[in-house]
Amino acid sequence: MTRLMGHGVLEVVELTDDRAVFRVYDNVECMSLKGVEGAENAMLRGLLAGFLSGYWNTDVYHIRPEETKCIARGDPYCQLEYRREKYEPLV
Repeated sequence: MTRLMGHGVLEVVELTDDRAVFRVYDNVECMSLKGVEGAENAMLRGLLAGFLSGYWNTDVYHIRPEETKCIARGDPYCQLEYRREKYEPLV
Protein backbone atom coordinates (compact mmCIF):
# COMPACT_ATOMS: atom_id res chain seq x y z
CA MET A 1 0.00 0.00 0.00
CA THR A 2 2.78 2.46 0.86
CA ARG A 3 4.46 1.76 -2.47
CA LEU A 4 1.25 2.50 -4.38
CA MET A 5 0.89 5.80 -2.50
CA GLY A 6 4.46 6.77 -3.49
CA HIS A 7 5.97 6.45 -0.03
CA GLY A 8 8.29 3.57 -0.88
CA VAL A 9 8.61 -0.01 0.32
CA LEU A 10 7.68 -0.42 3.99
CA GLU A 11 9.29 -3.12 6.14
CA VAL A 12 8.02 -3.82 9.66
CA VAL A 13 11.13 -4.54 11.72
CA GLU A 14 9.48 -4.65 15.16
CA LEU A 15 5.91 -4.26 16.42
CA THR A 16 5.16 -4.84 20.11
CA ASP A 17 2.71 -3.39 22.65
CA ASP A 18 4.88 -0.31 23.30
CA ARG A 19 7.46 -0.07 20.50
CA ALA A 20 7.46 -0.13 16.70
CA VAL A 21 10.28 0.10 14.16
CA PHE A 22 9.73 0.53 10.43
CA ARG A 23 12.17 0.81 7.53
CA VAL A 24 11.22 2.54 4.31
CA TYR A 25 13.15 1.94 1.11
CA ASP A 26 12.89 4.09 -2.06
CA ASN A 27 10.97 6.84 -0.27
CA VAL A 28 10.20 9.50 -2.89
CA GLU A 29 9.80 12.29 -0.30
CA CYS A 30 13.29 11.79 1.13
CA MET A 31 14.98 10.88 -2.15
CA SER A 32 13.90 14.25 -3.55
CA LEU A 33 15.40 16.02 -0.50
CA LYS A 34 18.88 14.45 -0.60
CA GLY A 35 21.45 16.91 0.63
CA VAL A 36 18.90 19.25 2.23
CA GLU A 37 19.94 19.77 5.85
CA GLY A 38 17.22 18.92 8.36
CA ALA A 39 15.03 17.06 5.84
CA GLU A 40 12.91 14.29 7.31
CA ASN A 41 10.16 11.91 6.32
CA ALA A 42 7.26 13.91 7.78
CA MET A 43 4.30 12.60 5.78
CA LEU A 44 4.78 8.87 6.26
CA ARG A 45 5.90 9.38 9.87
CA GLY A 46 2.52 10.97 10.61
CA LEU A 47 0.56 8.30 8.72
CA LEU A 48 2.28 5.53 10.68
CA ALA A 49 1.65 7.36 13.98
CA GLY A 50 -2.06 7.45 13.09
CA PHE A 51 -2.01 3.73 12.28
CA LEU A 52 -0.27 2.97 15.58
CA SER A 53 -2.76 5.07 17.56
CA GLY A 54 -5.48 2.71 16.35
CA TYR A 55 -3.34 -0.41 16.83
CA TRP A 56 -2.36 0.62 20.37
CA ASN A 57 -5.83 2.08 21.09
CA THR A 58 -4.50 5.46 22.19
CA ASP A 59 -4.27 9.01 20.84
CA VAL A 60 -1.29 10.37 18.94
CA TYR A 61 -0.09 12.34 21.99
CA HIS A 62 0.89 8.99 23.54
CA ILE A 63 3.09 8.02 20.61
CA ARG A 64 6.63 9.43 20.35
CA PRO A 65 8.02 9.27 16.79
CA GLU A 66 11.70 9.44 15.92
CA GLU A 67 13.47 9.14 12.59
CA THR A 68 16.81 7.51 13.32
CA LYS A 69 17.94 7.09 9.69
CA CYS A 70 16.97 8.98 6.56
CA ILE A 71 17.70 8.66 2.85
CA ALA A 72 17.94 12.47 2.66
CA ARG A 73 20.88 12.33 5.11
CA GLY A 74 22.66 9.65 3.06
CA ASP A 75 21.38 6.48 4.76
CA PRO A 76 20.27 3.55 2.52
CA TYR A 77 16.73 3.68 3.99
CA CYS A 78 14.59 5.70 6.38
CA GLN A 79 14.09 4.14 9.81
CA LEU A 80 11.14 5.31 11.87
CA GLU A 81 10.92 4.33 15.53
CA TYR A 82 7.87 4.84 17.74
CA ARG A 83 7.39 4.42 21.47
CA ARG A 84 4.12 4.33 23.31
CA GLU A 85 4.54 7.01 25.98
CA LYS A 86 3.04 10.35 26.94
CA TYR A 87 4.78 13.33 25.38
CA GLU A 88 4.10 16.96 24.58
CA PRO A 89 4.58 17.90 20.91
CA LEU A 90 6.93 20.79 20.13
CA VAL A 91 4.38 22.59 17.95
